[in-house]
Amino acid sequence: YLIVTTQDAARTRQVAWEAARVFMERYRQQNQLFMEMVDLISDILTLPNEELAGTVTGPIFGGIIEPLSDTYDPMDRQVSEIVLARLITRIRTLPNEHPLYKQVFAFNAELVALGLSDEAALLERANAVRQPKIFDASAIGSVRKVFLFSRVTIGADIVLTSQAIEKMLRCFPKAEIFLIGPSFLKELFKGASFIKIRELRFDRRGGVIGRFFTWLKVLNIIRNEIKNLGPDEDFLFVDLNSRFLQTGM
Repeated sequence: YLIVTTQDAARTRQVAWEAARVFMERYRQQNQLFMEMVDLISDILTLPNEELAGTVTGPIFGGIIEPLSDTYDPMDRQVSEIVLARLITRIRTLPNEHPLYKQVFAFNAELVALGLSDEAALLERANAVRQPKIFDASAIGSVRKVFLFSRVTIGADIVLTSQAIEKMLRCFPKAEIFLIGPSFLKELFKGASFIKIRELRFDRRGGVIGRFFTWLKVLNIIRNEIKNLGPDEDFLFVDLNSRFLQTGM
């Protein structure tokens, strides 16, 4: 109570970082998920005071999500999905008087339309996506579009994304290759006319809720590109642990 009602942004940020530290420490050392720490961070995140709510961006992503995602460990990834599902669920319950309610309403409507109506559904979806899949080689010819997501940093896109693009070109010679990410991609791949860049800004300094809303923009890009595909034509997503998709959806 004292934490979420204080008007001291510096103190609130300190508390959020401590909550993130305790969560990670308990997980690493005892293999336990201290979700009360996530709930505490969620309490701050959903405050109507924008300055206070913004203090949790670093603790959530820098303190929990990115350290878990960057290990490429399956268990760490599952834990990050559990944390994100809890945060998403809290965001969806923002009251009508909250400054971001209209955006949250649209965000929630999209999730519901996709059958992701609650925390359990988000986790079920994440688990389904996580399962290894065998691609049917006979379907290669039906793939018309392949979407890759930038890693958001130039170095990672040079090392990882460029190799993934080469692989996709070899595997799916009839497909168009789309790369979604920041404006620097146009310069990075300016000599590669076979890559279609769809620019999308990743706001590193934006708030947590704003990063979740980026998913809506990704969704719109994909829908716009696949709307004219025929019934026998398909598309693929290739995720190299992109920051764009580190929002649990």
